[in-house]
Amino acid sequence: MKTNEPTAFQSPSEGARQHEREALELYRFIADGRGGSEEAEALRDVMVLSWDAMSSSEQSLLRGLYRDLHMLTGDEVLDSDAVDYQELKKAVQCKQYVRALELLRKRRDKLEPPYVAYFRARCWNALGYRHAGLAFMEQAARLKPNNANYTYLVFQALLDLGELSDALARATALESGPDAKSPALFGAAHALLHATQAGQLDEPGTYERINNLLDRAIALESARPLEAQSNALIVQGYMEKGLCYEHMNELSRAIEAYTAALRQDPDNDAAYVARGLARLDSDSRAAEQDFERAVHLGTPFIWPYMILAPQRLASGEYKACVKICQMAIRRTSAPEHLANLFEWMAIANANLMSNPAIVERFFQRALEMDPLNERIRMNFEVYQNQVAYHVKTLARGLTAVPWEVANDVSPADARASHNRSVVDRGRALLEAA
Repeated sequence: MKTNEPTAFQSPSEGARQHEREALELYRFIADGRGGSEEAEALRDVMVLSWDAMSSSEQSLLRGLYRDLHMLTGDEVLDSDAVDYQELKKAVQCKQYVRALELLRKRRDKLEPPYVAYFRARCWNALGYRHAGLAFMEQAARLKPNNANYTYLVFQALLDLGELSDALARATALESGPDAKSPALFGAAHALLHATQAGQLDEPGTYERINNLLDRAIALESARPLEAQSNALIVQGYMEKGLCYEHMNELSRAIEAYTAALRQDPDNDAAYVARGLARLDSDSRAAEQDFERAVHLGTPFIWPYMILAPQRLASGEYKACVKICQMAIRRTSAPEHLANLFEWMAIANANLMSNPAIVERFFQRALEMDPLNERIRMNFEVYQNQVAYHVKTLARGLTAVPWEVANDVSPADARASHNRSVVDRGRALLEAA
């Protein structure tokens, strides 16, 4: 069966968007038992105008929406033939959203209602009908309140639609509600945190509200039987609490939150990195120990390597510096990081009396990454002058040569970048929930 799929360049007209919103309002009247009220009849009269403003293809698509919305009122009628699940899977994977919606209107004995609502939300949202997408995602979250991802997607949809006050009001209600589930609280908190990171949300008191959600989520999840607990969600909750405290300039409380995460998961590399970065200014030795532990765990995060390598270089531990740089190079493609790493490897190898060709090649690689870096150029010239005049001071160590050793990435930038990575890790965790 061929289906006319809207192209990537088509989006709903204003008339179609208006009719979408009106249809949702009408079905809310019906769900509340007020489908025959004067308000509902008046709305039906208004809907004629937006219907006439649509193209024929939009009208065809929204006839399907009318059928789908019966799911929200509990009186959906399905086609008699059964859905082909392989065809449905292929349609979703190939982004054939209209076809996927058509298949979901068939008899679907093996597909539970929460998943139907979830797939409908994805399809309608992808087609540009984001209010409909929100309505079906809300249905999925209602039907499966223990799914943190569904709650996250509801809040994210609200924020994407600019419904900030609604999102915050729902978060407050969720936090204080007697029947709140820990996954839903985690999902709501993560959505608000993601929105602050993305610049969507900048309301006073937002970080306090997120921490309140996380406190209750952690308490509820921790109270469950041990075999039923999600340790990963609890750890992520503490990590996100730490991020909030950092944004509130309460570093001591952020460190406490990261320490709590490590009590839950002593081998959590992200927590060691976060705590180390938060400790840099107040306790450099403790920060160094956190970074060493993260490196020992093989963390994919670049910051422990970027901080430990120049420290080893400055203390004359040249072989250790080279080893850390080699590990770091496998974990980053950022030119500003690679420029530093190749420069430090050049200086360390110079002090180890390595072959001049090796040292020069590392300096050249550093300059390839950052051609305008005057410090790297100056250090290279210093080394070339030493070789040219056969000065033997290199054997006496780092202090014999006036190297300038610096890190071009600031601790503040490192913290901001790692915080974004923690939020991304939380998103992946919710998707897997």
